[in-house]
Amino acid sequence: MSQADIITGDMREVLPTFIGLDADLILTDPPYCLESIAKRFGKEGAAPAQHGKDGAANRLSRGFMGADWDSKIAFDPETWAACMPVLKPGGRLLAFGGSRDFWRIAAAIDAAGYEQEDTISWVYGTGQVFRHSRMKPCWEPIVVFRRPGPRVLDLEIDEGRTSRGKWPGNLIHDGSSEVLAGLPEGAEAYFNECPFTEEEEIQRTLYSSKAGSKERVYHCRLCKENFPHRERAQHMHDQGHMDHVISHPTQKPLSLMAHLVKLFCPSEGVILDPFCGTGTTCLAAIQNGRDAIGIEQDPIFADHARQRIA
Repeated sequence: MSQADIITGDMREVLPTFIGLDADLILTDPPYCLESIAKRFGKEGAAPAQHGKDGAANRLSRGFMGADWDSKIAFDPETWAACMPVLKPGGRLLAFGGSRDFWRIAAAIDAAGYEQEDTISWVYGTGQVFRHSRMKPCWEPIVVFRRPGPRVLDLEIDEGRTSRGKWPGNLIHDGSSEVLAGLPEGAEAYFNECPFTEEEEIQRTLYSSKAGSKERVYHCRLCKENFPHRERAQHMHDQGHMDHVISHPTQKPLSLMAHLVKLFCPSEGVILDPFCGTGTTCLAAIQNGRDAIGIEQDPIFADHARQRIA
């Protein structure tokens, strides 16, 4: 039976304890450093934006989607160098990035000594933008590297084939009408579709696709409870707003992570996610016959991850 372990801590401090693990795959969604939102609300030390009609300005002034963790750690080669002793020779590292500066993540991984294999495009129709100087975000890159080794490990092609049995490609889409409308007739047979489940309420986001609300665990800062989406109304606490309720702002769809797990990690293999957030990688791993280790520095999100994999 597959199992996953969630460790709370800074990945740079935790990883040395796993040297020699020989993980088959590192699959992670690191911080993208989307700090331009915060910069628009003043310099460091400035008074935070005051609560308004819905608290949106207050949340954004704290960083991307209100996140304090959105740092430049993924742009540092030492971050990825710390991962290499935990990955088996020839094992792969997949890292998500933002369309604006994913090249900085790729450059950092390259500088750490990995060999680049490919870049996967995750195309979706749920992006939104609120500035006339920006285009709507419609895709998210996933850079694919491997640790140098005596041989290149084969992909799990049969587990990664499209629904029509075609060879898996480096373009994945969400199956939305917006994306399908842009493909030539019949072309969808050649690409893997990783949609949100039918019952999910697809939530819009500024820079990247988000998991539906029914995949999420929420946390109330007032009563300190974790709870599912259906119980959100019970946690208003007479505040008149929901600023005190949080969920991870960049959680990825489970179907997407499951596809990557099955394609890039052998059955009964081991996966490491050093920025595991609410544990979607780990959940996808154990649901598909792989073991996983997740590291998350935010104790609230780490608790969410443990709740999801329990």
